[in-house]
Amino acid sequence: MGDLQQILIVEDDPYFSGQLADLFQFQGYDVVVRDSSQGVVDAMRQRRPSVVILDLVLPGGSGVDLARAIRADESGPPVPIFLMSAVYRDPRMFEKELRKLGIVEFLPKPFSPIDLGRKVDALLSNSADFDAGDSRVTSTGSWRLEELQAALGEGPTNLGSSTSFDRRSLLQLCTDLFRRHAAGCLSLTSGGTQKDIYFLNGYPVAAESNLPQDSLANYLVATGLLESEATETAKRYAKLEARPLRDVLLSRALVPERKLRRAERRRVRAIFTSCFEWSSGAAEFAPGEAEVVGRAVTEVNTVACLWEAVQSQLTVAELEPELAGRMNQVVRRGARYANLVGYIDLPPALLPLLEALDEGLGMEELFFLFKSERPALVRALWIMLSLGIAKAEGSAIAPPPPVRSDAKASSSFGFLEQHHPAHLELDYYAFLGVERHATSAQLEESLRRLHALYGEHSDDASEEARLDQLRRRLQVAFRTLIDPSERKQYDQRLAVLDTGEWTWPLPVD
Repeated sequence: MGDLQQILIVEDDPYFSGQLADLFQFQGYDVVVRDSSQGVVDAMRQRRPSVVILDLVLPGGSGVDLARAIRADESGPPVPIFLMSAVYRDPRMFEKELRKLGIVEFLPKPFSPIDLGRKVDALLSNSADFDAGDSRVTSTGSWRLEELQAALGEGPTNLGSSTSFDRRSLLQLCTDLFRRHAAGCLSLTSGGTQKDIYFLNGYPVAAESNLPQDSLANYLVATGLLESEATETAKRYAKLEARPLRDVLLSRALVPERKLRRAERRRVRAIFTSCFEWSSGAAEFAPGEAEVVGRAVTEVNTVACLWEAVQSQLTVAELEPELAGRMNQVVRRGARYANLVGYIDLPPALLPLLEALDEGLGMEELFFLFKSERPALVRALWIMLSLGIAKAEGSAIAPPPPVRSDAKASSSFGFLEQHHPAHLELDYYAFLGVERHATSAQLEESLRRLHALYGEHSDDASEEARLDQLRRRLQVAFRTLIDPSERKQYDQRLAVLDTGEWTWPLPVD
């Protein structure tokens, strides 16, 4: 547990603290719960938690007093603190204290534990050191760290009202929803089939499908948890009483609650992962937690689902282009390594890859070390880089250029004179050949087109160096524009450029 980030919860209500503990443990954190303020500061000296969540009214002292004691005892960077209360619901009563103590947010009870989990996950996944001086009062009176709001990425996704997808772009979209801790409904259609996946905190929590076999009743029959006759009886009662089928199943003890929850989780996962069997379709995302209200929620492990899709549905040819332009970079552990790596079930031959991430080896060196496991390595690196389990940055030491044969025919890279260096001075949209309102599907298509052009290697060292620059610019441009938060920041830079205050070229990396 030592590698896991720790969440300290100080709450005297055992039921509510248990709810929070279950959520954070599910998210992969080490959780410590205390029911009073006594001994908390001493315990924090032994191990500093990553986040502290305090109830305002505690046995032996208030949460504000405990926060004050924590701040007075801190020797390093301040730990983020959330304050919650069911009694005092107006944070303006403590405005001076909240400002002075740098509380990230005041949470009046009842609040959504999943929403708190989303905020904590975003804060720890995207922030460097917490700065208590950055807390600001919001329009509702609660206190929130500005960088937390940015990290949550609550703006619109890359989707318009509707967009097309293939397996690769759908995988990228679901990865994006997970990394941005999104809440809402993702509607996917292919042919006459529609599947709706409901997300909270980036996790699929409910799913519906117009296929008869995907209904809860038929799923319970197919898995042997319910006889067909009992299922039909329960459906009749549900219709007569205008109640959800699961409520009838529980009230009449037709299925034990523990088994029903397990079946619901498996059903949601089955519907979600089956979407990646489609070669193409249309997608629409409606953001907001209101989309999930009133539904039975069961959190499914997104990482495990995406890893399953990468292994069983995506080909190496679909994934490898994104890695090809990063061969000169060094691969290390990412910010979410400790929380998520346990959900990536690597084949035994690839287990040394985890040690390699500690060493910080070059991408090309990894492909050399695991050359006999290349397909598995491509899949593992793709999912790890996409989810923040690993990060690729900087440049590794470049290998010596291949020796050019005297018998080599004239170069087939005539476009280099036109594309290099002129293309390197274009903005990312112009480089990719798309409009500034381009959809994610259009960005994907541009990536495929230019990678096909720049992807081949030249035996001529000079040509290869120029090709490598173009490949790196291609990957940087694509990664910037496909990520909503990075694209927003880049668009702001373009707006400044349009005023003439900055000049091209922008940095390649």
